[in-house]
Formats: sequence, structure tokens, C-alpha cells
Amino acid sequence: MLVKLMRGLPCSGKSTYVERVFPEAVVCSADHIHIGDDNVFRFDPKKVQEGHNQCWKKFFGRLVDRERLIVIDNSLIALDELGAYWLPARVHGYEVEIITIRTPLKLVLERNNARVGDKKVNPAFIERLDERMRIMNALIPTYWNHRFVDPD
Repeated sequence: MLVKLMRGLPCSGKSTYVERVFPEAVVCSADHIHIGDDNVFRFDPKKVQEGHNQCWKKFFGRLVDRERLIVIDNSLIALDELGAYWLPARVHGYEVEIITIRTPLKLVLERNNARVGDKKVNPAFIERLDERMRIMNALIPTYWNHRFVDPD
């Protein structure tokens, strides 16, 4: 049994990578709360915490159900964000792999700029996340199975 923790900036290509590489996986994402009945993503900042709570509850339920492959599709910048998934997965007997999407900041900002309306993320926020991610990459313990992949 395996849990994949996808890390990356908003607009880095995490969801696209997950759809292409792990089509059989159960995917847990805080973004799912922003997808309406019409299957259109509309970001609502008031729902961010609720989205993360729902993501974690779905994840924990799938651990208990002993799903074969679970993918967490969130930014997961900081160690505490990773640990919130890594530790329960390990306790339930899962192998865990952390996959960081290495999308250049310039490309992330271009993709974000191409988004329309309430799909856009504040560029200054993305730049702050990029700084934090670069620092955190060096702090991920070596015994946490971590690898980098380049975007398509």
C-alpha cells in the first residue's frame, strides 16, 4: 500500500501530473471543495480551511479502508503539512513517497496569470510560497522518501 504526497506551488502542474501518472489512485485534494456541481473550479478563500479538513478526513477514511494507492494533491510546503499525512500513513502500514514538482517560478506565474477570475492566486503569495518551499526542500528528513520531478 502506498501514499504519494504531491508537493508544489499553485499552478505547478501537480493535478495534471497526478491524473496522468496515477489514474487509478484515490485522490484527496483541498481544492475539491472549490469545484461546483458544474465541474468548474471557483476559488473561495472562505472555504480553504474547510477544504483541508475534508481532504484530511477523506485521506484518513481511505487509510482505514486500506486503499492500495492514495495521492494527496496539495501544496504541502512545510514539514508540518507533510507530517500531517506522512505519520498517519506510516502508522497504518503504508509506504510514503513525497514527490515535489520542480516548476520554475516564472512558468508558475505565467500559468497563474493565464487563469481567469477567481481561479487566480495572488502572485506575491506564490512568490512567498516559492521561498518557503526552497528552504523546506533542504529540511525534509532523508528517511522520508522524497524525489523531484520536472513538469511536462
